[in-house]
Amino acid sequence: MKKARFGLSEELAYIFSTLALILIIVWLLRGTLQVSQYSSYIVYAVVLFMLFSKLLQVKVSEGIAGFISSFASSIGSLAVEVSVMFFIGGYLGLEQEFTRYALPLFVAGIVLLILSWRLGVIVPIRRTTLKKEIYSFECKGMQLGENLKIRTGELLGLPIEFGNMLVGCVAIKDLDLDINTTLGKILVPIKVPAVIFSSSLSKKDKVREASVEEYESARNLYISKKSEEKKSVVKLPFIEVEEYGDFYESVRFGPIRVHEENGESTISITPFIHVVESGKRKEKALVLSDNKNKAMVKLDGKKVKASWNGWRLVTDGESYTFLRKGSVYAKDSIDGLMLKTMNYMLKVSESSVSVDIPGVKLVATPQLLILSSGNRSQKVENKEISKRFIETVARIIRNQVSDLLNGIEPDIADVYAGIDSILKEIGG
Repeated sequence: MKKARFGLSEELAYIFSTLALILIIVWLLRGTLQVSQYSSYIVYAVVLFMLFSKLLQVKVSEGIAGFISSFASSIGSLAVEVSVMFFIGGYLGLEQEFTRYALPLFVAGIVLLILSWRLGVIVPIRRTTLKKEIYSFECKGMQLGENLKIRTGELLGLPIEFGNMLVGCVAIKDLDLDINTTLGKILVPIKVPAVIFSSSLSKKDKVREASVEEYESARNLYISKKSEEKKSVVKLPFIEVEEYGDFYESVRFGPIRVHEENGESTISITPFIHVVESGKRKEKALVLSDNKNKAMVKLDGKKVKASWNGWRLVTDGESYTFLRKGSVYAKDSIDGLMLKTMNYMLKVSESSVSVDIPGVKLVATPQLLILSSGNRSQKVENKEISKRFIETVARIIRNQVSDLLNGIEPDIADVYAGIDSILKEIGG
């Protein structure tokens, strides 16, 4: 458990709720604590602290209708909670000057909650907006995630906000992305205009107002990519669900509210229960460019998916990588490293290597080399030849995968050149 990262109003609301709970315990133990003569004052103080807590939770940034709806909801829930408290307190010795208000408070609370819902229907739903200012952005080490890093001198763009929460930007300056794979770092060029959705970004400095051309270009791209946001809002009596992609989720059912944002979960049961749990943050990001060199990079924790300029990539940076360019692909996993083209296939694992070229297939283990051609098969039990063959094929596949990463298409001539002397030695 970690302490919640509250704003000032939330901190104060939590403090008043805690004070109210402490006073309720004092009232329950009033006989033992010999404070029975102050019973009424304690109850008045409890209600007052609960009122302060509710008022501090009123939303003041959603317009007049939003403010009235939030105020009615806060006072309505207070009335219901106090009425329940008075009703139960009547069986525990609470004075009649309080218990007689249990039913009127309950009815008034329900009416206010219904009014709040009716007003809430006309309150504008929180929407994502593209701002007209250009900011510089930063994230820790320019890392969008463990296996995804922005490589640029300065990230400039127009902010994309959901309410008051920054969820991304439309970049106006070309950038590169570094992706960690089991094959090494892979560079993905991103040409503007490009949109970046990421909870890791934060505003640094305002640079200037966006020009009309910059804003229109960014807006057109943003509108075309809005389907990627996965946003949903549901408002019903006593039920409210608000979700924005992988960044934010809030579910309220009556007095129970569950809120999750950037790996931090909050469970609130008004008026007194408030639990915050911070788990390991799962980084998520989505980068999309829309020009003749389209690119898409998606980060989900350690897993990265990318496509650009005819390339396809899937990796977790630790245990597997799949990379494809046209008809050539490389796969690295616990089963070994494999390179396959239209003409041949190479595979290296801990226990064996194999070469499949037109007309010939060779498989080698540390003790044995098997050569197959058509219906013929030849076994060579020679550790020295097997060792040389394994080392040769391992070197070829490493070099050809390196060439592939550098944009050079693997050539079967390199395979023939590498294994020719061994084939001659065994009479292949």
